[in-house]
Amino acid sequence: MPRPEKGTMIDVLKGELARSRGAVVTELRGLSVSDAIELRRSVRQAGGRYRVVKNSLASRAMAGGPYEPLIEMMSGITGVATSEEDPVEVVRMLAEFARSHEALQVGGGVLDSATYSPENIQELAMLPPRPILLGMLACCVASPLTKLVGVLQGPIRSLATVLANIADKKEDKG
Repeated sequence: MPRPEKGTMIDVLKGELARSRGAVVTELRGLSVSDAIELRRSVRQAGGRYRVVKNSLASRAMAGGPYEPLIEMMSGITGVATSEEDPVEVVRMLAEFARSHEALQVGGGVLDSATYSPENIQELAMLPPRPILLGMLACCVASPLTKLVGVLQGPIRSLATVLANIADKKEDKG
């Protein structure tokens, strides 16, 4: 690749990294062309971009920025997945794709300025989607409140039952 094209590639990758909320590096070992096309399409559907880059060009693009820790995680044929929207969704999709295609190895990542090792990335991929997590949080917050309301209603319910029983007895007596 001639020098001007390398400079352009570095600038393009720097721009994508600057706009993204997260990036994950992957290693490709013998991934077929059709599988690579499927991978790019899947990443795009998850709201991200996937680009195969030379390690030297990726290192230059990441140097001096928040994605610099990824330089140490790159080896072999490297792919970089970036996401401007929800980086966890892209991580989840990459992990799912890697399960069905052994040629793809998911490396580490930087998501919202936090660095994740490959093991942490796998754990992050196993988390439920954000809407489900929010629903679980709402249940956790609402459950104690519901129980509190039940406890507070207990004495009032008991008083009402006692008064109803007294009224029934007086009505039976006459």
